[in-house]
Amino acid sequence: MADKTEKFDTLEQKLELFIENTRQMGIIVSDFQPQGQNVLNQKIQTMVTEMNEIDKLRTQVPDVHVPLEVFDYIDQGRNPNLYTKDCLEKALAKNEQVKGKTDSLKRFKAMLLLELSKVFPSEMEIRDVDVDMMPQLKLKTCLIVIYRTEDFKKILLCLSYAQSRLMFDESVLIRL
Repeated sequence: MADKTEKFDTLEQKLELFIENTRQMGIIVSDFQPQGQNVLNQKIQTMVTEMNEIDKLRTQVPDVHVPLEVFDYIDQGRNPNLYTKDCLEKALAKNEQVKGKTDSLKRFKAMLLLELSKVFPSEMEIRDVDVDMMPQLKLKTCLIVIYRTEDFKKILLCLSYAQSRLMFDESVLIRL
């Protein structure tokens, strides 16, 4: 582990030196004077040497992959450290979107069961159940839906009302 950290430290030092020389060369070029040609040539030669040294260090860290989006951030003048933050924000937004869809499907399933019981009362029966009868479920409110179809025989499905949202707890789906 220490050896790997040492390799990264060496690479980081070389990159920082290269960045500093690039900055210095930018200053020389921005205010170029003909008598400064030798200094500019030396800086260019130094940068080429540093690039070769950085390239040699590439073999010591082959398992490091930088996403191309990080380079896009740099090209846009943005801080590459923001890439991780933006990725996390995108993942959180996607997670909330999927959770919303899941919650909607759960509510739809509950409403569908209730409507099916109204339309096909002979096929299923819905009864309120006292939660004390089933303490292992730890639910505030529970409904039992008993299907009278040949496929399912009887299925116990508990629907819990948590935080004023109808939620299905799939772990309590019990086949009798």
